[in-house]
Amino acid sequence: MLDSLSERLIQESLERISQLTLMMNAHRLSTIVRVDKVVMLEQGCIVEQGRLKSY
Repeated sequence: MLDSLSERLIQESLERISQLTLMMNAHRLSTIVRVDKVVMLEQGCIVEQGRLKSY
């Protein structure tokens, strides 16, 4: 897990490359607040997907 400072630095870096496709694994909601699409997996299978505001 990342500490809050490291997470913020990564988020700022990701904002600079916002036109690229990126797949990330997250355990905290704060890590994915700016993503376009969320895919939830359970035992390696997609169980839900959509925009974050629908969760």
